[in-house]
Amino acid sequence: MTRMTVGVDRTVTFLIGLGLLALSLGAVAWRNGMIGANGAVRTPLGDWMSASWWPWAAGGAGVVLVLVALRWLAAHRWAARASRVGLPGDDTATADATAVAAAAADALGADAAVTKASGAATLLHGRPTITLTARVPARHGLPAAVGAADEAARTAAVMLGDSVALRTVLHIDTKAGTVVR
Repeated sequence: MTRMTVGVDRTVTFLIGLGLLALSLGAVAWRNGMIGANGAVRTPLGDWMSASWWPWAAGGAGVVLVLVALRWLAAHRWAARASRVGLPGDDTATADATAVAAAAADALGADAAVTKASGAATLLHGRPTITLTARVPARHGLPAAVGAADEAARTAAVMLGDSVALRTVLHIDTKAGTVVR
């Protein structure tokens, strides 16, 4: 997901939460006689529903909601997996990019400077990409982890060639202790 999608999700969730809170507070106030005096609450919606334009407006709103829902689903789809990639120099030879990503993550995770590592092979912008994600301790762990991540990425690059892009993401774990050398 992009940052914009995450921001829109959080904003919409916040607004829906506020709306539900206002609706529930209004229901409690109506039940306790603070508004409407335990009678029917009159809104302009009753008059609107008898108007001739109401079915068209409701239908248009429904179409807009369906389009927004489809856009939301499209923004939240998982990245396509890159399972098989062609090897350079041979049109018929392929390699399992997921297995290479897992092996590179295992090699990265075996380093003392890394507390946890994972790897994934996806298609980003139509290009097979291996992403190595590692968690490193905050104190003195980053320089050693950078070296380990570079080595794991170099090994994966040698295995798969230039047909695959490589990304390395290092997360600093502020709760982990120092690296013992």
